[in-house]
Amino acid sequence: MIITKIKKAEGDDVIALWRDELLYKQKQHVILVSGDEDIRQLVTSHKNDENKKIFATVFNPFMQGKNAARKLYVPENDFNEWLNESAISDIWNMNASIEVDKGDFCRIRDTDKVRVEEVNGNLIAMKKVFCGDDGDNIPSIYTWIAKETDGTIKIDKRTGEPKKVRITNGPFGKIYESLKTTPNEVINHWDLLEKSNLDKIAKGIRKVAKHDLPFDVKKRVKRQVTLVVLDKKLFPQEILEDFDKLKEEELSRPRPEIGGINLNTILQGTRYVKASKGGTGNGNESSIFKEIDHLISNKKLF
Repeated sequence: MIITKIKKAEGDDVIALWRDELLYKQKQHVILVSGDEDIRQLVTSHKNDENKKIFATVFNPFMQGKNAARKLYVPENDFNEWLNESAISDIWNMNASIEVDKGDFCRIRDTDKVRVEEVNGNLIAMKKVFCGDDGDNIPSIYTWIAKETDGTIKIDKRTGEPKKVRITNGPFGKIYESLKTTPNEVINHWDLLEKSNLDKIAKGIRKVAKHDLPFDVKKRVKRQVTLVVLDKKLFPQEILEDFDKLKEEELSRPRPEIGGINLNTILQGTRYVKASKGGTGNGNESSIFKEIDHLISNKKLF
């Protein structure tokens, strides 16, 4: 197992750094295992040295609610196309029909209660820039007090307090579309800081809020991008330097050849396995990680 801890870096930051290292430099497929919806912004595709597609996907192993499923989040369009295409092979080139990585992805896809869902990682990040995320304490790009047509402040009937309004999905979609010069153009977080786009963003927010904006749009957009987007170019230099030192040690470490071993085997005899087999305690998926923490703290695993 690779365990990476960097001072002042959040888990999301470390995940993003490993995604970039493995996908863009090591040219490997990546599966990020996380129940955090924000990690989906890291879903993307790239090409290796042989000009073949490689993918960064996110697997959420947790199921909640009735008829719930584990989810494998994949890039729009090209992943399913790649997974379903038949390799060109003939009697002289049988190896062309064998793709180990594709087979591994197929096994995940075909596992019971796993659903493949296409996402646009870039769009997920853009939406969070404008709409924020209460779960991560990320504010909307702008929140204001609503007013009646006569100019008086609207009161929230439920709380009795002034009613607050923020940028939501609908206004975000209109603002995002207004930034495009062609229907299929992709707008990313660096594009948002261009002068022409800042003017369009300000115009879009003014149209929704129905008043002039009491803040510097460029500073506000830059703040949101820094808070939201998992891009190593936005990370402090000291985090990047610490990661570069740690990654060399991890990448040079010999990888053990393990076959047929899973977490149940590794944790055999622990509270997790006992609970999952009908014993007392919490035996759901999330308790696996609590059990690993427990074993590490007691120096039983490493």
